[in-house]
Amino acid sequence: MRRFSAMMVALALAALLQAVPNAARANPEPGPVRRAPGAARLIARDGARLGAAMTWLRGDPRRGLYVFFTPDTYVECRPGPARGTIDCLAPCPDAWPWLEKVLTPQRIARLHAAGYADPGVEYSKEYLAGEPADVIAAELIALLHDAYDYRGMPPLILTAEMPPP
Repeated sequence: MRRFSAMMVALALAALLQAVPNAARANPEPGPVRRAPGAARLIARDGARLGAAMTWLRGDPRRGLYVFFTPDTYVECRPGPARGTIDCLAPCPDAWPWLEKVLTPQRIARLHAAGYADPGVEYSKEYLAGEPADVIAAELIALLHDAYDYRGMPPLILTAEMPPP
């Protein structure tokens, strides 16, 4: 029992020493953007499928892709103005009022850290032509997890918008 107590005290002390320096700062410096462990699981589950959809999206400037993460809310991606680029729009509370409770200042900071611009109507980002589709897919899934609190259920639904024949 004594060994167990000493180990618990050591673990608590280590946690305290790590937490105190950050808590003591009045304005902590932003660190590198980290993906939560759950985001990695979702990327492993859905990344390849979303990456393939991003590749498909680049094939025709008239295509569109909707990534539903709730039954009625989605991230929309379309080919960008320059060849090979992709423009993505992420929802904001102006369009989806229920997001007022979800998009905390910390979560909005996560969108900004990923390069998403403040909303006109929605948060937006242009992905460059050279960015690999799987990297874009991983970032989108991580943002859904980190900013929108998506935990994997319901499963992502990808809806393609096809150009007219």
